[in-house]
Amino acid sequence: MPKNCQKKTIEDVVRFFEDEIDGTGKKDGYPRNEGVIYSIKSWGSAKICNLSESEFFSLILPDKIHIHLKEKRLEDVTGDDSIFTVKKYLKQLEEGDNLPALIVREALPWDLKNSSFYIEDGAHKALAYKKYFLKNPYKPVKAYIGSLKSAS
Repeated sequence: MPKNCQKKTIEDVVRFFEDEIDGTGKKDGYPRNEGVIYSIKSWGSAKICNLSESEFFSLILPDKIHIHLKEKRLEDVTGDDSIFTVKKYLKQLEEGDNLPALIVREALPWDLKNSSFYIEDGAHKALAYKKYFLKNPYKPVKAYIGSLKSAS
């Protein structure tokens, strides 16, 4: 399990997604990702943590065929929007900027084996980090982590 975690409310994660990173496109006028809100609201608990290197590379990418981040070939990223977004995030990392946290949920029994978490939002950021870490040492990546169970 990740280290350096802080409990968060579901509302904190929804506010981050909708307001801080405009994940649904209300501010920029490009509606998207409405399903992510429903997924977050179905969580029982949430926290924000630093992912270890093994947790990061074992994330499940929400591609058509789910795949671990470590297995995704960067040259297989397609679509002008996706390529542009990954390059934009990579440039920010190369300039020393921090990227907003990923939003992930715990892996479920039917998800890929040997997975850490499933990416709900942040696949482009994760791909940019992966490319960045090919030439730079790993530094912990922040992620909001949802669990379907309530925190005990």
